[in-house]
Amino acid sequence: MDAAPLPLMLVGDRRVLLIGAGAIGREKLERLLEVGIRPDVIAREVEPRFAELAARHGLDVQRRPVIAGDAAGYDLVLVAVGGARDVARAVHDEVVARHGLVNCADDPELCNVFLSANLRVGGLTVAVSSDGASSALAAHVRDRLRAAVPPWVATALPALAALRARLKALPDPDNTAARRRRFLGRLVRAPRRAWDEDALVAAYRRGELDAGEVHVVVVPAAGLAALTLGDAATLARADRVLHAADVAAELLALVPPRAHREVVAVGDDGAARAEAAAAAGEIVVRLVAPAADPG
Repeated sequence: MDAAPLPLMLVGDRRVLLIGAGAIGREKLERLLEVGIRPDVIAREVEPRFAELAARHGLDVQRRPVIAGDAAGYDLVLVAVGGARDVARAVHDEVVARHGLVNCADDPELCNVFLSANLRVGGLTVAVSSDGASSALAAHVRDRLRAAVPPWVATALPALAALRARLKALPDPDNTAARRRRFLGRLVRAPRRAWDEDALVAAYRRGELDAGEVHVVVVPAAGLAALTLGDAATLARADRVLHAADVAAELLALVPPRAHREVVAVGDDGAARAEAAAAAGEIVVRLVAPAADPG
């Protein structure tokens, strides 16, 4: 199933309905409560552990069958009714008819929104979704990613928000959104150090981090396994990557999605284009063959 990977962030006082109070319903309730969402609950039968969780959080469970019209007025409807597909189908059709959002557990065909496995560090949220194929795999990948998020992220987020606000308020004529984005992007990719807000504002106004760079990375003849950590880090910082058409896909996979990839023709080493892009403030990486002269 094709799906647009847009994160679902319910902001403000949003109404959520959870239908079903079994083991799967309990898992969904736990995830909602973790992010501060208190859903309304309708269920014919209630699992003891679900009842205990609901009572602990002061939630009332309507112990009855779901009927037509129950889903009206909700921003999101979650259905966890086990094998009762006729119930799930009826709820799905009702919600979709009014252009609402509905997720039916273990039935991707009856979903127009999929719940992700979320990793939250302070105000940062990393969401992993399998488009409904396997929530277990999504959760496993999320847990593996947890170790990759540095601990300083939680404190850096409010500091970056405050810095961005100050930069945005500067009266400088060259203070554009693109320049601020480039400055902040390079700041977070630089080696971590203590951030002094006043010093960073001064550095921005002086044009520090504005200058572009050109780096040459030699494509390892032995393949990706031979790429140095330094070269991998350089690729991760790139705004633009120039490469020949025959560069291995596994190496290009290291190029960040935000970076522009440009194929250079045979006989053109891309040096002139790299220098022009660097003059415009970009970090440019030229991927060259082992025998190539980087110039």
